[in-house]
Amino acid sequence: MPTADEFKAGLRGQLLSPGDDGYDRARKLWNGMFDRRPALIARCAGAADVIRAVSFARDNRLAVAVRGGGHSFPGYSVCDGGLVIDLSAMKAIRVDLRTRTARAQAGVKWIEFDHETQAFGLATTGGTDADTGIAGLTLGGGLGWLSSKYGLTVDNLVSADVVTADGRLLTATSRIPHARRVAIDPYGQHTDSMARIGTARLTVRKGRGRRGAGVPRVASRPLS
Repeated sequence: MPTADEFKAGLRGQLLSPGDDGYDRARKLWNGMFDRRPALIARCAGAADVIRAVSFARDNRLAVAVRGGGHSFPGYSVCDGGLVIDLSAMKAIRVDLRTRTARAQAGVKWIEFDHETQAFGLATTGGTDADTGIAGLTLGGGLGWLSSKYGLTVDNLVSADVVTADGRLLTATSRIPHARRVAIDPYGQHTDSMARIGTARLTVRKGRGRRGAGVPRVASRPLS
């Protein structure tokens, strides 16, 4: 069973514990009602760190919370006495104009995602609050300003990279049976089935909206 020191040595990101600089800032959520104190916060820098964090929590029988954007209104992104797998530093976004898709990691917030896609006149169904993380919103369904015409955010999900509870990195796509059920397993509730990491692939296209020319549209690509 790995120790906390061994776990820390194997991470590319930071491992924070009570008393460390940055610990209190890293445990705070948008919803200030939740003032929980995890034993450890793994600030993951990539998929390898997520795999290591999931394995460490499993081997040490720790409660787990997963933090994406940290907006979590019900407080799922932090726990008392367990391990927070913090994905907020994972911010990569890439827009593919040829396929009209975007790939984004789980730490990205909608204001950041929109900044990249709108440079090309593109968008997808997002939340109504720019501070919301894209991962939590997508995995919870995703209701936003474009939903009435183009569906929920999850309806536009093409694929998602997932770390399972046994430490495997899998890609769930619309071609895999039951992928949608996998993709929307409650985010922030680490179960025996999976822990989420955040590469999400979303379809986007340009069009005209109700409010006039130039309003971005989303091409709906349901998984089922």
